[in-house]
Amino acid sequence: MGGHAGIALAFDASGPFTWRKKREDRTQMEASWSMEFSSSKYDYERREVEVAMRDEVSIPVMVYRSIASAGKQSPLLFRTHGGGWYQGFTTEEIFLICAITNSFQFVIVSSEFLLVPEHPFPTGFEDCWDTLLWGLRNEEPL
Repeated sequence: MGGHAGIALAFDASGPFTWRKKREDRTQMEASWSMEFSSSKYDYERREVEVAMRDEVSIPVMVYRSIASAGKQSPLLFRTHGGGWYQGFTTEEIFLICAITNSFQFVIVSSEFLLVPEHPFPTGFEDCWDTLLWGLRNEEPL
């Protein structure tokens, strides 16, 4: 797997850090949350697309839109999730995404990204940038 250009920061993952456990706990919580608050209950659709990054690694990108705007050309809104670059954080989906898609009829492109410490900064930032460029260049209606 190729690497991103950027500053290489040394990180000793064997240290007394709890990032792995926190990431595992967050992943379990997110899976439970997604089952309880399915997008189909709230009149928007969510589609996952694999997008190639500059280093040829593919990452998942979520594309959201209201069911009412399906098949229509809509403005693009790009967002990244919280999580401090080291974990995913999608639980804001039902509160944030649903309100935006249904109120403004935007298509929302939401990037995942490679996480630290396994992938040093600015890898995640570059993944987000590459996803934004993908969304802007996409000729098909998202």
